[in-house]
Amino acid sequence: MVGGQGVVSAPPDVAVLTLGASARAATVSDASAQVADAMNRLLNSLKGNGVQEKDIQTVQFSVHEEREYRNGQSILVGFRATHTVRAKVREVAKAGRIIDDAVRAVGDLLQLQGIAFAIDDPTALRAQAREKAMAEARAKAEQLARLAGVTLGRPLSISEGTALPPPIPLPLRAAPENAGGQPIASGEMEVAVNVQVLYAIQ
Repeated sequence: MVGGQGVVSAPPDVAVLTLGASARAATVSDASAQVADAMNRLLNSLKGNGVQEKDIQTVQFSVHEEREYRNGQSILVGFRATHTVRAKVREVAKAGRIIDDAVRAVGDLLQLQGIAFAIDDPTALRAQAREKAMAEARAKAEQLARLAGVTLGRPLSISEGTALPPPIPLPLRAAPENAGGQPIASGEMEVAVNVQVLYAIQ
């Protein structure tokens, strides 16, 4: 049994923004209304920048009391409404501009929780990594067979494990990459395939 690993690097083709709006007001209805208005502006901004409706998903909506402790007593100071969405940006280079436009559209109610990068469909990269992994396993097996004075036969069993990193969360400020918007550095991501191959020997 020998192991092989293949690793292929590629720039991410998707940026995932987590953002939304949050507001505090004296009543639940006022807080909810402020957030609803802000979210309408945010969604219009995202769609105006080409983010498709199917790529925008609500991940949190909440309304809760906010209290402060004064002189040992819990005092109700208002209600906090929060609405957060996850938006998939399929043109990574536009992510900085989309963030800037969201800031302008929503203003101080905007919450930017972060940005992550991913490879939307790693199938082709995984196939390349698999070829490299098998080639490495074969080379190891041939060397071991030669050192042992035997002849390498056919594979008897093959098992595979794939390692695709999850989306990498990054701070919204990073090294400059795209002009005209919030500077975003997407870097590269790796797709790794590990194989274990059992060869016959003669």
